[in-house]
Amino acid sequence: MDSLLHPSATVHSGFANAARFMRRICHGGLLAGAALCLALPAHAEVTSDSAGLDLPDVKAINNQPISKPTRGAIHNERVKPSFDYRDNDGTQVEEYRFQKGQAPDIHVKSGMGTSYNLSKPEDSSPRIRERGDIDRVPSVNVLKF
Repeated sequence: MDSLLHPSATVHSGFANAARFMRRICHGGLLAGAALCLALPAHAEVTSDSAGLDLPDVKAINNQPISKPTRGAIHNERVKPSFDYRDNDGTQVEEYRFQKGQAPDIHVKSGMGTSYNLSKPEDSSPRIRERGDIDRVPSVNVLKF
């Protein structure tokens, strides 16, 4: 039965001999690899006197922070205002200045329920202001009934 899948042994005897030789080398390579794996150095072996970490030690290692905690409102901490004014009629004015040289954030709440925030200007560099050029306008929330 001569076909492409099953060549006769007489036609391709050189190829068959080469295939047998390659199989022997591969099996020998596997045996050599297994022998190398079994001959591990002594420090890689786990012995009874070198037990791993206990559960509390593992939990202590896993609960360490990755980096230093940052200060501010990121961690739900209450940021203290640099200026705080509270009037008897319920008006509250709070100023937050985060860095020197930056414009502050100002939050105003009236006793009647209105509140507004003064936003930071886009450019805080000193400049000559023209008449009518107002870039810090408060946003006012009016009481809703």
